[in-house]
Amino acid sequence: MAYLNDKTITTMRSLFDAIDTFLTGAGWTQDEAPNGTTAGDAGWSIGSPGECFVQVGWDSEDHFDIYQTTAAGTSPLDLGNETGDSGHPSVVHFHNGATDLDLSNAELWGFTNADVAATNDEFYAYFVLEYNRDGRYCHFGFGHLTKYSTWDGGAFSYGWDWSITSSAEGQPWASGHRVLLDGNHTGSSPTTHGGTLSIRNMDGQPASGNWAIVTNSVSVPGTADDDGNSVMKVEGYTRHGPWPSALLHLRGNPNNAFIPIIPVELAAHGSTGSTTVRYMLGKMPDVGVCNIGNIQPKEQITLGGDTWMFFPWGAKLLNPGTDIMGSRNAGVAYLVLV
Repeated sequence: MAYLNDKTITTMRSLFDAIDTFLTGAGWTQDEAPNGTTAGDAGWSIGSPGECFVQVGWDSEDHFDIYQTTAAGTSPLDLGNETGDSGHPSVVHFHNGATDLDLSNAELWGFTNADVAATNDEFYAYFVLEYNRDGRYCHFGFGHLTKYSTWDGGAFSYGWDWSITSSAEGQPWASGHRVLLDGNHTGSSPTTHGGTLSIRNMDGQPASGNWAIVTNSVSVPGTADDDGNSVMKVEGYTRHGPWPSALLHLRGNPNNAFIPIIPVELAAHGSTGSTTVRYMLGKMPDVGVCNIGNIQPKEQITLGGDTWMFFPWGAKLLNPGTDIMGSRNAGVAYLVLV
């Protein structure tokens, strides 16, 4: 199984029951079965070397946290205190404007390559949730980067949030939003970053360091993981950087198969003398951002023999006004493996 569509999501527990069935059926290891109702947790892992260990936890129906660790979670889970916890969980928050939402009538899509031959352990699990089935979407997931050089680690997780400030609701470029491994936002707390990344033995990182957070904030939100080791900063190029800046304004055309699917890349900071430089680390496999001006949400299009499925970042509303979750023509494309 590499593709999931589940229309039975009504609670946080049903969401993670569906995700658990999907992941374990596709080759992921269940480290902790979903448990609890209004509060609960679950955990999964896959891959060697560069293992991806993730746990999720929730204490209400309007948000949950994704934790990354350096070892499989123990049972019962002690979220935030498992072996090698990054200390910076990624948050997925369901809301529209200033109003929190629940999952009483949600639909879930999942994409994973865990049951096929993955190159260099590039396993992933991406999820899209349409809550209330009214055209509002959120994205979250975890996996391994397609690395551009040789280093250990490379596992990542990312959350989703659409800023609840009225001036940012209908502006997809606003710095309060979090989309995929995105660095185009700012924040001063561990919950306002685009995701976490395992960086073991990466050039330029502290010898004892395991983790980086994805942000373009001048200061790193939090300076250590749960073991007290330094946490680096890396930049995510979902909304800014060379490829999005050049191509994201171009509307794809399904009629002639011209649909630029832009890679979501990460870059690390380095220095040459007094000059700060950035060097590319890798990209998220089998996913990209694109302009969906001529593409409808949930539409599947075949490009060069591959089938891609398209979703808005938030809601495809061109003139949303204030206090409305509108991402205009900004979209995400996922490779569908069947």
